[in-house]
Formats: sequence, C-alpha cells, structure tokens
Amino acid sequence: MDKTTSITTVKKEMKLQEWVAQIEAQQTSGLTIREWCAENWIKHYVIARKNFLFSFTEKGAHASTVIMTMIETAKRNGLDVYGYLLHLLTELPKYGHTPTKEQLEALMP
Repeated sequence: MDKTTSITTVKKEMKLQEWVAQIEAQQTSGLTIREWCAENWIKHYVIARKNFLFSFTEKGAHASTVIMTMIETAKRNGLDVYGYLLHLLTELPKYGHTPTKEQLEALMP
C-alpha cells in the first residue's frame, strides 16, 4: 500500500467516524433528523448574531448579514464560496444601486 492510498483510507475512516458520531448525537438529542439538521444549520447564524453586536452601525450589521447569506447560499448549493463571492462582486456593480428582482434571480445558483 503506497502513501497516497493509506492517506485516502485514513480520510475515509475519519469521515465514517464523524458520520457515526453525528448519528449518535442525533439519536441521543431526541430530535428528528430534519430538526437536528436545521439546528446544526442555524448554529452559524446564532454565532454570527453575536458578532453583529460589534457592528458600529445598522448598515454594518446589514452588510454582514448580506455577506453571510451569500456565503451560506454558496455552501448549501455546493459551490466554491470564494468563486461565488467573486462572481457576485464582479456582476452586481453592473446593475447599479437598485438591481431588479430578475437581475438578482439570474445571479442565484
């Protein structure tokens, strides 16, 4: 067995152990799979909400929310987050200060 194969095997084993740990955590929590997934997904927003307290203005907090929404949209659709943000930040300025609903929908994955 060469080094690459052993690394791949170790990574697969680690993923399997993570999966088993997640299943055990879900089963002991008393939540359904759907509730448990939703709870894990929203955890990022709860942590971010605490960070928004340090925004100096309402506009700053709103901007943080928009950026986080873009990042989560990319993650949930299996996109490269950096590439998606780069695409959005390149295309959005072309629409001016008030893009139409159709223009925004065209940018969604």
